[in-house]
Parts: sequence; C-alpha cells; structure tokens
Amino acid sequence: MRAVERVLSEEWRGYVTDTDHDPEDVAEAVAPFGPEWPGLAPVVPGPWADADALALKVLAEVVEWQRRQHAEYAGDEARGVFGGQEEFALGRPYRSAEIPALFEERGPGFGFPYDTSDLVAVLASWEERFGTRLVGLAPHRLIVSVAARVRTIAAAERIAVEHFAFSTDTVVQGDDEVLSAHAAHQVLGREVWSFWWD
Repeated sequence: MRAVERVLSEEWRGYVTDTDHDPEDVAEAVAPFGPEWPGLAPVVPGPWADADALALKVLAEVVEWQRRQHAEYAGDEARGVFGGQEEFALGRPYRSAEIPALFEERGPGFGFPYDTSDLVAVLASWEERFGTRLVGLAPHRLIVSVAARVRTIAAAERIAVEHFAFSTDTVVQGDDEVLSAHAAHQVLGREVWSFWWD
C-alpha cells in the first residue's frame, strides 16, 4: 500500500468508526460515499495550468488575504477586541520534497495530526496527481495551489474524500459541513485548497 493511501485511509476509518459520532451524522457527512474507504482519486486529466506560475499567482492572493486579515485584527484591537494575528503566507511556493527542510527551519509547533513523513507523502501524491504547491503554512493551517482544474462534480467528490480524510475539521466544522458540499464549493474549478485543524 502506498504511504498516502495508508495515511488517508486510516484517518477516514478513524472518523467513520469513532463511537463519539452519531452514525446518521457520519452517513450524511461522507455521502455520496459509505463508511468504507473509497480509495484515492485518479489523476485529473489535462490540460493543466503551469504549476509553478500558478503557485506564484495564488501566493500573491494568499499574501493579500493575510494583509486583509491583519487589517481586520488591527480594527478589532482598536475597538478593544484582541486576537492573535496568524502569519501563513510563505515567502515562496514549496514543492513537497522541500517540506522537511521548511519544517526544520520553522521549528516545532505545528498542530497537524501527522508526522513530517506522512504529511510529505500526502503532499507529494497531490503534487503528482493535481500539480499542487505549498503556498501557506501556519501552526494549524496549510494552503496549496492546484494546477489541475477539476471540471466535474464526480471528480471533485473523489478528491473531497481525500480532503475529508486529510482534514476533517476543514469540512465538518467549515461552512460546507458535508463532503458533497465541500466538493462543489471548495474543489470544483478551484485553484487553491485551504485546510485547518482545530
């Protein structure tokens, strides 16, 4: 079994078999799939955008997103509401092979439920199948650009399976709440995937 399949299938099974979750809620969350691990999504057929050029474009958008968040935090603080400002935009896009050095440079403190080798296995597989590059990183957040434009809802749902397994919080605690809505709103036609962990 490929490392990425082991990592994601274990996370998927861990969620659907967790006795703290109501079985009906689980069934609704993972529909149109059942409790069995559906497997990895196939490679998205081309043509793809140029992955490195797109990563630079998306990174510029992430930098602007971070700037707006900081401006909002500054406004909140002026009104006496205080909260931490998160730095998540990277200085440049990173490929999966560069991530161990990036983690070593940034030091401990990441809140991902994976060790570095498992995280690299997932991102390397996404890089190969979807043309991703890492453009954002914080203790509980990870953002990638996506060169492979997903054009059908069926393909989006297969990829959303992997998103659900990789970061269930992103789906069930986000605006979409269920896998099918996440596929339609966060995967279909999107050139950036953003994940967070509670």
